[in-house]
Amino acid sequence: MTRSSIILAVVFLAGGTIFTQTAAAQYSPQRPTVSPWMGLWQRNTGALDNYHTFVQPQMELNKTLQMQGSALNRQETGLQDLNYEMMQPQGNRSTMMPTGQGATFMSYSHYYGGSRQLSRPVPPRPPASRTAHNSMSSSVMSR
Repeated sequence: MTRSSIILAVVFLAGGTIFTQTAAAQYSPQRPTVSPWMGLWQRNTGALDNYHTFVQPQMELNKTLQMQGSALNRQETGLQDLNYEMMQPQGNRSTMMPTGQGATFMSYSHYYGGSRQLSRPVPPRPPASRTAHNSMSSSVMSR
């Protein structure tokens, strides 16, 4: 390669990297740019007419996408409102009551009889007498 072709290649590469940035403001249309009614002019490919094959499904899809878009916008507004509410203070911090209870990491004192017992054991219940159970079942059967 000659020296001039190398310089020319470097200039093209440098220019290409400078001018290949993506455009920040791209045009996005609010509605389809091609009408779904253009499907009427396609060749018939099945047992149905072109309206039911091409036009109606495209119109239903557009309607569904529009409804989902508006639902997403409502959800986004709701989430922004919730975020705003969460960031607002809930009153005077000095008058608020403390919540929860103290905790320690890896503390098993309540299992191994530490300084504080959380609950005392409950004595077992005596089993119900069998004679009372049998007399109830016989009285039910005699009815």
